[in-house]
Amino acid sequence: MLSKTELWDLIEPVVQEQSLTLFDIDLPSGRGGILRITVAAGEGASDGVGIDDCTKVSKRISALDRFEEVIPPRVTLEVSSPGVNRRLRRPEHFQGAIGEHIKLKVYDRERNEKENLVGVLLDFNGTSLQFEADNSGEQRTIPFEDVSDARVDFIFD
Repeated sequence: MLSKTELWDLIEPVVQEQSLTLFDIDLPSGRGGILRITVAAGEGASDGVGIDDCTKVSKRISALDRFEEVIPPRVTLEVSSPGVNRRLRRPEHFQGAIGEHIKLKVYDRERNEKENLVGVLLDFNGTSLQFEADNSGEQRTIPFEDVSDARVDFIFD
């Protein structure tokens, strides 16, 4: 199977042909599993990503000349949208989530342990997050490298 970077370079143009943005790629663990391709609405789009969009991208990927190299026989291709509680991994994900309620798992260097935080992402400058915790209202600067997991925590009213 190709590396994540090679897959990104191969799949991104296919996604862009559908006027969508490649949001993320999750590689399967081991020789089998699920290759998850997450696509988002392209810039300036007024609609989100629908099932038809995902189907078109999946069919286009399946039609690639290098399909067997991209997706070995024991791997299942899954194409979906990020959803409202989308995972945040890449710098552009955090940039796009400024002002949103999020959940974070971060490494606390002072206590040498992982910490779960819930609150609002106030800012992201590429190397650190400005974060306001729900429970205390405390504003913190968190190094991007210390974030082990992050998701938008959409609050349904």
